[in-house]
Amino acid sequence: MPMPMPMPKPKPMPEEQKMEYFMQVTEAPLSVAVQKLEKHGGNLNKALEEFYEKDSLQYGNVLLNFIFLSYL
Repeated sequence: MPMPMPMPKPKPMPEEQKMEYFMQVTEAPLSVAVQKLEKHGGNLNKALEEFYEKDSLQYGNVLLNFIFLSYL
């Protein structure tokens, strides 16, 4: 039986796209997106995690937006 081909690694998301995604999901301004992404070395997941733990109440229905966007 032949060995399955390994899955290729996904290409990293460009920084601009990370900022756009962060703002779309959180409804936070660009300044917050830049600050969180820089603090976490461009790691979008860690930036979003910190936002939801500490800052999300300032920006409205972010949890609902996150759930909605996860279905797109």
